Amino acid sequence: MRSARYFVAFLGAFAVLLAACSGGQQPAGGGSASPSAGTKATYGGSITFGLENDVSNLDPMLSGLFVDRNIMYAMYDSLVRVTPKGDIIPWLADKWETSSDGKTVTFTLRTDVKYHDGTAFDADSVKWNIERYKTTQGSLRTADLASVDSVTVVDAKTVKFNLKSAFAPLLGALVDRAGMMVSKAVQTAVGADFTLKPFKAGTGPFILTEAVKGDHYTLEKNPNWWGKDKDGSKLPYLDKITVRPITDADVALTNLRTGNAQVLNRINGKDVAAVKADSTLSYLEVGSFSWNSLVPNEASGFIFSDHRYVKAVAMALDRDEILQSGPAAGIGLVGWGPISPAHFAYDASFKPWPKADPDGAKKLIADVGKGPLKFELLVPSGDAGILQAAQLIKSELAKADIT
Repeated sequence: MRSARYFVAFLGAFAVLLAACSGGQQPAGGGSASPSAGTKATYGGSITFGLENDVSNLDPMLSGLFVDRNIMYAMYDSLVRVTPKGDIIPWLADKWETSSDGKTVTFTLRTDVKYHDGTAFDADSVKWNIERYKTTQGSLRTADLASVDSVTVVDAKTVKFNLKSAFAPLLGALVDRAGMMVSKAVQTAVGADFTLKPFKAGTGPFILTEAVKGDHYTLEKNPNWWGKDKDGSKLPYLDKITVRPITDADVALTNLRTGNAQVLNRINGKDVAAVKADSTLSYLEVGSFSWNSLVPNEASGFIFSDHRYVKAVAMALDRDEILQSGPAAGIGLVGWGPISPAHFAYDASFKPWPKADPDGAKKLIADVGKGPLKFELLVPSGDAGILQAAQLIKSELAKADIT
């Protein structure tokens, strides 16, 4: 089980765009954006988006990586969405009502939505999707929907979630992949290939038309999408998005500067000042609910099944040094848990180890009585910044005789 994490630093989410590629559509996921000052969004055009890693799976049921969502939110709609402030807002569900005992949530659905393949989005489709996520062997959404006992179709636009007990976080789960709706007809017809070729399977603003793993993914405008911007103009504006995985942040920035990409959602902190000063680029930094962390393997028989070792590593880390001297170069905030300062539940007083305590970590390891703590730290390949952070963490742990 991987339940504990060593939280290192909250980082802002970055979007870097060429000035010529301003647009007015709302990004998938419920955020907001606006054109550059003095410009008006116009229809048409295409962009290349440099994604920080390749996707693992485009089936919401089997997706296990954060980067998958960058494509999924463009092609799939979820029942509800979340604003940057953490407010749950209507999406495919126009509204919802919770019973007085909290055990029933009734959703009223939009009636102007169809899947990209032309099939209807309705209450039967919601029931099929939720039951697929809940009952399919190997599904990664079973925990997200564990509170749901059954789903009842009331009529074509009304669906009732019957819960085992009151569960406030349900709506939060339905923002993400557990609430993304896919076409039953496409999934049934495609079968095993649905994982990376779910063509015409969503209801979202863009339609997946090409997928070449490790190289690119092509998303084309859905002319029938229901979304509109704040002025009532039909969305999306763009005709096409090409997503290219570029794992090295330095290489990605070079692609941006040379015109081989127009959008990035991540740059290294060391490059922020230069990007801000570059008149050919537009830089946006917003608060984020994301974090960087280390995940120990606490399964029985592994080193970190003894949670004193988890605590020792957490005590030995110098989070401020990682933030200031690591690839973030001071862009972001030190974090002590998975709740961002932008979230209503954030507790600014929660700082269990405001400074690194290598001596305290040594004592805790000695109390375990099994000798020095040694373990292998695995990090993704292909990004010099991640390797830099790993080397810094290694040097900090060494001060507590952790190798």
